[in-house]
Amino acid sequence: MLRRSAVVAAVGLLGMGHPAVAQEMPLPVGVQLAVLSQVMQFDRNFTADRDEAVIAVLYQRRSRESTAAMDEATSVLRDELAFWFGGRPIRVVAVDVGGTDDPLALQWLMPARTDVVYLTPLRSFDVRSISQTGRDLGILTLTGVPEYVELGIAIGLDRERGRPRILVNLEAAIAGGADLSSELLKLARMVRS
Repeated sequence: MLRRSAVVAAVGLLGMGHPAVAQEMPLPVGVQLAVLSQVMQFDRNFTADRDEAVIAVLYQRRSRESTAAMDEATSVLRDELAFWFGGRPIRVVAVDVGGTDDPLALQWLMPARTDVVYLTPLRSFDVRSISQTGRDLGILTLTGVPEYVELGIAIGLDRERGRPRILVNLEAAIAGGADLSSELLKLARMVRS
């Protein structure tokens, strides 16, 4: 079970270095979410006045890897990080995108008042459509798949020299409604789509 000290330790691992060999998800889902929950503290717009944060976890039921990542993400968010995203209670909604990569169709799949979308690994899917949906709806997009940040997802994670590395697609983050502090931007590697 991930405890506060583990979250603090995971965030403390943020380092700089040379890129590691690309892997689909170079960090475990629990570590990703612990770091991403801390990253959200640097988004001045995320501390909204609503009572809860709605996080949509996008996955594909037909993909074993995607479903496993969704199961772990929903478990970690509900049980271990329930108040870490902006200090508000979290409502987690798993969204099976199947093969629907049409931005208009994806808008209909999003839960009402979604604050954040977390992407699991998706197969045969145009990730740019999720980026476009996030921009259209003003929803911040997060992922643990580094390549997705290059495709327009706002914030992701990679591993460099054995440590988590924050990746920020600033254009996508701003379009998704984020107002990221300069402190975070100094720690992150900027990525363009």
